[in-house]
Formats: sequence, structure tokens, C-alpha cells
Amino acid sequence: MNNNLKNALIGLGIAAASGAAIMFFLNDNVQEATKASYNRMRAKYFVRNYLNGSERALKAIDHMDNEEINDLLETADRMSDLKHQFTDYGDQFKDTAVDIKDNIVDYAKNLVN
Repeated sequence: MNNNLKNALIGLGIAAASGAAIMFFLNDNVQEATKASYNRMRAKYFVRNYLNGSERALKAIDHMDNEEINDLLETADRMSDLKHQFTDYGDQFKDTAVDIKDNIVDYAKNLVN
């Protein structure tokens, strides 16, 4: 194969790939379908890891529409945020309790001495 033909084929391949990428990013339906598929996978991941992989729940996800999937994921995100907040409050409570205990022990030692 001569160089001109190779260069032409490479150029055509690049143009085709660029065109496909542009169509993908400009087409709202493709973007929406991709996002819906990704969210459905996230919902199944949530069920497998946090709901012990319930087969009934996984089947229910297959029958949910995109709006219901989004609601489920928003709820899961809120629950995760609450869990982190409670963990932070628990750590703060523990630190405060240790400080109070240390203060009481120091006060008791000063009374004895």
C-alpha cells in the first residue's frame, strides 16, 4: 500500500471517530440513555452492597423508571450523608467525654494533693 492511500485511510478513520464522538456528545437522547444506564448500575450496586443483594430488590430496579431510580439514589446519598454526620458527632462526643474525664481526674488529683 502506498503512503497516499495509508494517509487517506488514517484521515478517514480519524474523521469517522471524530464524527461519532461529536454526535454522541451533541445528541441529548444518547446522553440521557447513558446517564440512565449509569444510574441503574449505581442503584444495583447500592442494593448489592447495602441491602445484602436482595434478588427481589434487584428485580424491582429492573422495573423502575428513570425518575424512580433517581429518587432512590438521592435517598441513598442523603442516608450516606446522615451516616457521616452521625459519625462526626459521635467522634466529637467521644473527644468531649475524654476531655471532661481528664478534667475531673485532674481536679480530683489537685484536691488530694
